[in-house]
Amino acid sequence: VPFLTLISAAQEDELRAFCNLVARRAPTSGELAWALGCYEMGCERFAPFEALTDYLLALRALLEPEGPSSGRLAQRLAVICAQPSDRARLAERTAHAISLEHAVIAGLAPGEGGGSDLVDELAEHLRALLRDALCGHLEPDLRAVADDLLAEAAAVPD
Repeated sequence: VPFLTLISAAQEDELRAFCNLVARRAPTSGELAWALGCYEMGCERFAPFEALTDYLLALRALLEPEGPSSGRLAQRLAVICAQPSDRARLAERTAHAISLEHAVIAGLAPGEGGGSDLVDELAEHLRALLRDALCGHLEPDLRAVADDLLAEAAAVPD
């Protein structure tokens, strides 16, 4: 079902500038390009659970190049996307999304409303990472950014 998005006249120039920036900076290869493609595929899915694996694959490409067995995705996402007081919550939500993916793969998808907010939240964090990397606000090597932030957080006494 197509939908219409209205852009006010005041926002036209800003949107046009953003689209031109993304077109100029859009990567053609590497993890960032691959993750952007996964994100776009996820956005085209009809059901949130169909998009979950796309979003997690994109996040793994950006934040967990050693593979999912390392278990570093949730912590790395949280350190980049959340304030220190909210990092544990985001890490738990990400771990829950990963377990939800396993359930979906096994054919045990939850009923209506059970997890779709979580998928949307994950998509928003991925979109923010991609936007900030494409716009130059974050270095493209997001794993290194996350590990540096984690090292800084560990060095700061509570």
